[in-house]
Amino acid sequence: FMNAWNAYLWPKVIMQTPDATTMPMLVSNLMGGYVIDYGVVMAGVTLCSLPTVIIFFILQKSFTNGVAGGYGPIMVAFFRTMPGFTAAMYSFFSVAEFLGRTVGSAVQYRLKLPPKKKFSFTFFVYQFYEAMDMCLLWLPYPLMLLNRGICGFLGSNSAILRNSAVQRYIPEKLRSRVNAAISVLVTAGDSVFSLLMGFLGELFDYRLCVTIGGGVAMLTCWLLIWGRRTDVRKVYEAGAASDFAAAE
Repeated sequence: FMNAWNAYLWPKVIMQTPDATTMPMLVSNLMGGYVIDYGVVMAGVTLCSLPTVIIFFILQKSFTNGVAGGYGPIMVAFFRTMPGFTAAMYSFFSVAEFLGRTVGSAVQYRLKLPPKKKFSFTFFVYQFYEAMDMCLLWLPYPLMLLNRGICGFLGSNSAILRNSAVQRYIPEKLRSRVNAAISVLVTAGDSVFSLLMGFLGELFDYRLCVTIGGGVAMLTCWLLIWGRRTDVRKVYEAGAASDFAAAE
């Protein structure tokens, strides 16, 4: 919720009408070019902060307890308890994935995938990513790092394609509402999944937990994305006609 509420740069890019404005954007508009009324600005900041403060006090127990499970804590627990591994070794996962995402973003910038192939490529990345997650903790450590690097490379490309396709497909006047709803649903899904993973971590081997989680995510992709591929494909190919016209 806080990430969505405080978002500034991305809403600033995609929301081009006065009717579609977030609170951080309104606060930013209070600062003039030559004269800044700090009293008005501080009042705006206070009003902007009130929802997060209220939610924190209502749900502070949940915030302080935290989410009990999830891939991150499961993997940290694995590296701390498995002989031959350390928690510091897990930190290199982020480095490997960052390098992969950096290269993937550069490739995506240089190459343009035809709109007709965007859905197929993205769905392939989803399946490949979950398959890599399923086998991640069963691999030797060097292959684990390679696994994360490859996932970062492909994940960056699919994320860029997905975000651009979705934003292009949504009418501009509905983008703020749809993006807010998506953010809430994603956060709720992550929380539920983390709780389930934490529960599994108390019952099974950590490696098996990650394998089960990847399998569930893969099955979900088949049911929700491939099962509705006719409708989902329209989102990815929505810009095909306009791109062709622009090229002409």
